[in-house]
Amino acid sequence: MLIEPKTSGFGMLRGFVFGSIAGVISFLVFTFFPVYDYFVVGLFAANMCNPFLNKIIK
Repeated sequence: MLIEPKTSGFGMLRGFVFGSIAGVISFLVFTFFPVYDYFVVGLFAANMCNPFLNKIIK
């Protein structure tokens, strides 16, 4: 799901920032809340940041 263009956005920098957000959130959820599915939560959080990334990174 992270490499899908509709999910992560288009462009090298935007994809790097999107993947970094998803990775950091996934790591934090895995570390502090191991009950939840950290991949889904990380992807959801990165998707929630995607509109802001579209405004900041053009």
